[in-house]
Amino acid sequence: MLDDGNREEFATFAAQTGVVYVARPEHRHAKAGNVNYALARSDGKYVALFDCDHVPTRSFLQTTVGILEKSSRVAFVQTPHHFYSPDPYERNLNVFKKLPNEGELFYGVIQDGNDLWNASTFCGSCTVLRRKALNEIQGFAVDTVTEDAHTSIRLHRLGWESAYLNLPQAAGLATPSLSAHIRQRIRWARGMIQIFRIENPLLARGLTLAQKLCYLNGMLFFLSSLPRIIFLTAPLAYLYFGVRIFDADAYSIASYAFPTIALSLLANAAINGRHRHSFWNQVYETTLAPYIFLPTLLAMVRPDLGTFNVTAKEGRIEKEFYDRRIARPFIILWVLNLGGLISGILRYTGGFGEIPTIVLTLAWTVHNLLIIGTTLAVGWERTQRRFRPRINVTYPVRLTAPDGQYVYGETEDMSDDGVRIRLLKSASLRTGEDVRVEIPFLDRIHEFPAEIVGMDEFSIRLNFHPLTLEEEKNRVLLLYGRADAWVKLGLSEKEDSVLKSLWEVALFAIIGQGRALKGIFWSSGPKISRTPQTLGKVP
Repeated sequence: MLDDGNREEFATFAAQTGVVYVARPEHRHAKAGNVNYALARSDGKYVALFDCDHVPTRSFLQTTVGILEKSSRVAFVQTPHHFYSPDPYERNLNVFKKLPNEGELFYGVIQDGNDLWNASTFCGSCTVLRRKALNEIQGFAVDTVTEDAHTSIRLHRLGWESAYLNLPQAAGLATPSLSAHIRQRIRWARGMIQIFRIENPLLARGLTLAQKLCYLNGMLFFLSSLPRIIFLTAPLAYLYFGVRIFDADAYSIASYAFPTIALSLLANAAINGRHRHSFWNQVYETTLAPYIFLPTLLAMVRPDLGTFNVTAKEGRIEKEFYDRRIARPFIILWVLNLGGLISGILRYTGGFGEIPTIVLTLAWTVHNLLIIGTTLAVGWERTQRRFRPRINVTYPVRLTAPDGQYVYGETEDMSDDGVRIRLLKSASLRTGEDVRVEIPFLDRIHEFPAEIVGMDEFSIRLNFHPLTLEEEKNRVLLLYGRADAWVKLGLSEKEDSVLKSLWEVALFAIIGQGRALKGIFWSSGPKISRTPQTLGKVP
């Protein structure tokens, strides 16, 4: 356990569980420095690395180490980052498991493509690395705030190979709020541009042409902020001031633009539809554009600046609120585009300009309003009363009541704190009673003490009593350790359809504009609680 906070309770917990606790005396180079300090004090042939919010399944090493054993030139095996809690888009728009996760395109499509060209990116967690390869590059890269991608490019430069196993074998927590999500992406954006300046893949010796292009693709994505802002504001030049941004008539523009856009949408729906629904890439880019523009520009000019910031992953939103501060640039863009729409309508009705050009520009502005409106909807942080999310798991279960009777059922969902059970038949149990929960898994029965906190005729909700370390270990095994725990998760329940996706975005845009108005004039400030860290609850 690598603790860069030098916390006594973590050291105590590690001692109780038989885990080696490592805390360094100085804290230079953030995560990379922390891991390098531990590497110098260990000697394993392979290094498995996890962020503190990720929990591996019991089959993690079985599925990954064989690849390293088969080929002595493979430096690391990367598996997907899967999240069992909803990200801000999924939670605030209530689309968890209905739309693909924001990171699904990268882990479901892009990393597979990179792997074809031996250019898989090390992502900092859920990975097994070969110590010999790390020794050749003097450990993890410390020059940028994205030490993971920087480390992988250095390994590839020395001729080491990589492997991507598209099989979720660990799961963690998604960012709990839009502001946390944006802060995390700012760090990613700054770090990738730092790498571009310090170790430009186009000029880096040792990389194949395909590897150069794969790395360049990942870096240039974070330079999309300025083009996105231009796209969201360009039609306003004509609507407000009558200034053309294209030296062509509306019919010529439409004849080129519409077929290109249509083919692009259809191709993406066919190839990436299970991993990214149409139009949502624009929502994600719009959310980040105002915030990553200056950090990426600064990193391009001064790559040595910038610090590593840790993303908080747990928290409880006690009362829903509109994050006016984080939504401010989107509100400004929305007001500008709404004003442009009104100005365009006045131009149309007053005959001030070419009608086809006005119509085309108005259509562009309506599209922008839909994308901005959906982004505004994400700024409304919904109530999240649980510190720890519930996970849908199904196990047969037997309850032992205080009077000794047995009650049978199966679990519907479960968390670190409690479980919900669907009973096979009604039982004479009461809220407040203590019961013993017995769940069979593998070759034994796992038992947990619990209290009934709610029930109806065929459903019962339980909170676990304080558990012993052995009981907590078993609970973690049941919740996160199953070999197939996350195999079929991550993809959306719905196939992508361009028209349906456009309709969804339009509905969210209407909701978002209403939320923005309500948030600006009536919403109170945030009420967010952080999870208290206690022994036995250490992430």
